[in-house]
Amino acid sequence: MGHKKIVIIVPDDATDNIKLRITGFKEELTDQNINPDETVSIIFTPLTKLGGYDVAGAVIDSGASAVFAVNDEMAIGLYRGLKNLGIEVPRDISVMGYDGIDLGTYVEPALTTIQQPIARMGELAMQLLINRINNPDINHQVVELPVRLIQRESVVNISTI
Repeated sequence: MGHKKIVIIVPDDATDNIKLRITGFKEELTDQNINPDETVSIIFTPLTKLGGYDVAGAVIDSGASAVFAVNDEMAIGLYRGLKNLGIEVPRDISVMGYDGIDLGTYVEPALTTIQQPIARMGELAMQLLINRINNPDINHQVVELPVRLIQRESVVNISTI
């Protein structure tokens, strides 16, 4: 969407899963011929709505035109913090989350997100647990599932701002 200065908001104690989200985001930038080392800065905050809310000022101070929050709840908190500062999403800054929680469709503007197959993840987690219970010596099991971009209203092409 043409953004050249992007902030990623992440927790200080990022899990391996969240680190993979960041890696995937940076890899996609590289695939789009955008150098993440020149484009991306990171702001640390708790992995909560309040965490997103609390960094709104730092996001604005960064001069970024877009934000990638590593979960939708942080993005939703950021919305509120930005609004309190008089910043309008997406007119003034684009915001994208990760998870695909249903609340993202109820906020205004609807949140652009990377959607995980949450129900399928639960099914597989249960199956992997049952496998481990039935066979405690089973090798470490890894399952990769696809994610998809859900484009909604919170991200705009920078040339239209």
